[in-house]
Amino acid sequence: MVKLTSEPARFKDWQQANFDFVAQEYGKAKMVRFTLHMYEKTPHIHAVVVPLTEDRRLSAKDH
Repeated sequence: MVKLTSEPARFKDWQQANFDFVAQEYGKAKMVRFTLHMYEKTPHIHAVVVPLTEDRRLSAKDH
């Protein structure tokens, strides 16, 4: 990761690939937050998604 962060284009591509994965896996409309954290030794991403059903109800069971 340290090497990746030293290459801005690749690092940006890595961030976009992670965003695209979360959006495809859970749905972009279900993403509440997608945040890059650089304050620790290893950069990482926190993605927060909510389990919304097709009719926009909040339900982990029906997800």
